[in-house]
Amino acid sequence: MVTKEIGNNWRPGAVATDLPLTYDRPVDFGLQAFCEECGICAERCPSGAIPRGKNKKIIVRGIRRWQVDADQCYKYWMTTGHACGICQTVCPWNHRNTLFHNIMREAIEKFASFRKIAMVGERLFYKYRPTPGPKWISDAV
Repeated sequence: MVTKEIGNNWRPGAVATDLPLTYDRPVDFGLQAFCEECGICAERCPSGAIPRGKNKKIIVRGIRRWQVDADQCYKYWMTTGHACGICQTVCPWNHRNTLFHNIMREAIEKFASFRKIAMVGERLFYKYRPTPGPKWISDAV
């Protein structure tokens, strides 16, 4: 799951309530199309657990999505002796909430043609860094 504001760098929780809630519709902020063009997480995944490209989506519980091979990912974790997290650290959507990155996210959402420009900038300025993941990932295990 990815949010517009903080990318995939979060952990969902649960709240039990009897408060009446109304359902809303999913919000399209351009992420699916961006991911189809990006693929940095799949390129950098050392275990090859992340599929790449729109033709690699499968239907999981009624939703067409990229399905990470959890077994392959887990095997890599066991081989290295710690969690990986490279996919999270290289994801362009996980940049900090700075004015510049927030403007970039808004432009990607509003202008489909801007996605390619954003990817060129991502590859030019970030060069897939950081690799390996930050120290907190290996300390968390």
